[in-house]
Amino acid sequence: MKDAKEAKELILKATLDELAEVGIGRARTSSIAQRAGVTTGLLHYHFGTKENLIKEIIHHMTNPYHFNDITVIPYHRKCTPVEKIQVILYTILEYTFSSKLHNIIRLFHRIMADGKMVLNIATAQNAFFMERYIIKIIEQGNKEKMFDVKYPSYFTLELTLTVFQQISLHYILEGTPEEEEFFPSPFYKTYSEYCIDTTLKKIMRPDKLDHISKLPDDLVRIIDTYIAKSNNKEIISYDAIILLIAKLFNDEHLLAGEN
Repeated sequence: MKDAKEAKELILKATLDELAEVGIGRARTSSIAQRAGVTTGLLHYHFGTKENLIKEIIHHMTNPYHFNDITVIPYHRKCTPVEKIQVILYTILEYTFSSKLHNIIRLFHRIMADGKMVLNIATAQNAFFMERYIIKIIEQGNKEKMFDVKYPSYFTLELTLTVFQQISLHYILEGTPEEEEFFPSPFYKTYSEYCIDTTLKKIMRPDKLDHISKLPDDLVRIIDTYIAKSNNKEIISYDAIILLIAKLFNDEHLLAGEN
């Protein structure tokens, strides 16, 4: 017999799969219960309604504290704004693709397609660590005359679009013969590096482009270790990834809006 914690986890995983595969409007609690291997009565006991289940899934998708069980040791030196933006892009892209959580990718597309209700829930619950942290990094880069960004909040949208473009490519190729050829592969690595490089060139001053260089090997190894520890999670939260990176760079105070 399943205990309450196990039953809730099975129901949430089944909800994720149901929403991703049939959409929010067509999802049924009876089908979710069947997927989870529990009774419909037990599902309603724990969560009540389908709307509550959707809210719970969105809460997981926007929860910035997913990785609190991972101990993060601050990096041994201060990194530049350029390196920090590189790390953010690298970590999010690598985590997304290494985790192989295909239904998360599907669900992102469902959320975009199924109306404003789910997006409003996400907006209400999101800590906005990602936006806040990137804006602070851009402001720091502007102050150090490395970046030339008049509207830092616009760049956060540019970065998000870069990530979403990659996720969409993964989604399109999923299940096709081309997927295994592209993820992971030398071509994917080259393409990922190209995305990071072109994104940086959009914000850097022309006379500072020589500051774009390969991330230090030890820093990449640290990030890859955290990604390996993280990718057993059922739900991706980019704010959780941002919090992990902020801890790595000893920048948690920036997430609280402090200077």
